[in-house]
Amino acid sequence: MQLYELLYSIPAESTEDELRATHGKVAELLKTVNVDLKSHAIVGKAKLAYPIRHVRNGHFALAIFNAEPTVIAKLDEVLRLSGIFLRHQIVRIPEGEKSHPLILPREGEVVDTRMPRPTRRAPAPAPVAVQPVAPISAKPEMSMEEIEKKLDQILTEEIK
Repeated sequence: MQLYELLYSIPAESTEDELRATHGKVAELLKTVNVDLKSHAIVGKAKLAYPIRHVRNGHFALAIFNAEPTVIAKLDEVLRLSGIFLRHQIVRIPEGEKSHPLILPREGEVVDTRMPRPTRRAPAPAPVAVQPVAPISAKPEMSMEEIEKKLDQILTEEIK
């Protein structure tokens, strides 16, 4: 048996009762597919990075369980087809590693999962002074006759 994490989100418009009911349905589902549930907690409410089905905020829950790898595909399909969740993800935890203790709350505790605000950036460097370009004179420095003489001279030198 392998150790897995299931992270799922449901719309934030759901009431507290609906949230608890969904939490219970997932726990029942995990038991029906014969997994050893280690922990299952509601992590908290957070703003989504982008709207999913016109929803901007969601409640997140995390379940940690042991299961056979053959069960995971069936569990993933059932969760995908249920239509209850905005998103869900099942991840295998490598042997010897623990789950994320920073986001796993104690039973009944809700953790604030918002990211800290970024610090202010350093001010932009001062613009570099650009030297003005001399305007192109409208009057050519050589006349057409001088240009033709110079061209003839160049062409005759190559022939020699």
